[in-house]
Amino acid sequence: MENIMSRIAGSASGGKKILMLSAAVLFLPFFASAATLNNTFNIGTLFPAIGGNTSISSTCGPSAANSSVSLALTQNVNYTQITPNLTTDSSGAFSGNVIFPSSVSSGSAVLVATCGNTGNTINSPVLTFAAPAGTTFNLPATSPTVGGIYNLSGACGNSNGAGTTQLTLTQNGSTYNLDSISLSPTATFSDNVVIPSTINTGSATLTAACSNGTKFSSNVNIGPIAINSFTFGSSPFPGSNTAISGNCTNTSSNQNGTVSFAVLRSGTFNNLSATDNQTSSNGFFNSSVFFPASLGNQPATLVVTCPNNSTFSNVIMLGAADPVTTTPVGGVAAGTNPQTASNYFVAEVLLSMGLLGLLVITSKNLHAQK
Repeated sequence: MENIMSRIAGSASGGKKILMLSAAVLFLPFFASAATLNNTFNIGTLFPAIGGNTSISSTCGPSAANSSVSLALTQNVNYTQITPNLTTDSSGAFSGNVIFPSSVSSGSAVLVATCGNTGNTINSPVLTFAAPAGTTFNLPATSPTVGGIYNLSGACGNSNGAGTTQLTLTQNGSTYNLDSISLSPTATFSDNVVIPSTINTGSATLTAACSNGTKFSSNVNIGPIAINSFTFGSSPFPGSNTAISGNCTNTSSNQNGTVSFAVLRSGTFNNLSATDNQTSSNGFFNSSVFFPASLGNQPATLVVTCPNNSTFSNVIMLGAADPVTTTPVGGVAAGTNPQTASNYFVAEVLLSMGLLGLLVITSKNLHAQK
């Protein structure tokens, strides 16, 4: 009798095992079939605001009818749950308004919808969250100097991935336009601007006026010009060396240090190699600077950085036949006109006309000799 009961119990236990195995087999296709669907994911804006909201709609298909849809934002391999959960209708379609938390970072992200009955997922197009609008610039630790280069960076807030900002400097009631720069997709900007050489030392205000209406300013103290007695030994020419000398003005912080050189064009620095670029005990330098052929024969801004990181700028015309002005950007040397791209163009035209006339005269002489 006891053996019979044991067999019955064993059979019952075996039946449970068979039942559990059958259940696992039933659910196995569900997990195995979960996939990323290529269904259209409609979203109100591709440039949502951090902490903002937008409408969405898509479909999980008939197999996920009348089920819950959970939402998560994937950004830099991190997942953030998005509220609220939505529910599909009898055809598997869903729609609603979602809210993005204030913890979201600026930059790109993808919203992922997970269908409750199937585990299938649907990805939104790439979203871009703008950096919150600034109230002041993110200014460098160093102070701007007359005729020097200064970096201005900040954020204009949501601008739907487009827009510009106008950068200006105001001093004693006079306003100087520094640059107009396009915003990044996250509505940020970073621009190296030239501080005019015609302004005075002392207090000034830098302002960013964004095309989306955001505007902010920072007060700065303009320091004296960084270099005096600045000269070229010869006109800079691509593919050759040019002697450059000058005197870094704040001698106490510029003695026996390294001077560096770069060409600034379209907001980008091209560092130049130099020899004999150490300052003396009085801040003087006389360096040989190499201008690569890749720079081309185009106007540019030469940037000289003294050992104390103060900068000096000078407009140059690479490959110009005439001597290059040694006056800082915006200045005019005594008794001369500032060299500009238009002046250079006129000079090139006149030179071309002169060469053409020479060819005509030479041609006539050759015919006469015949």
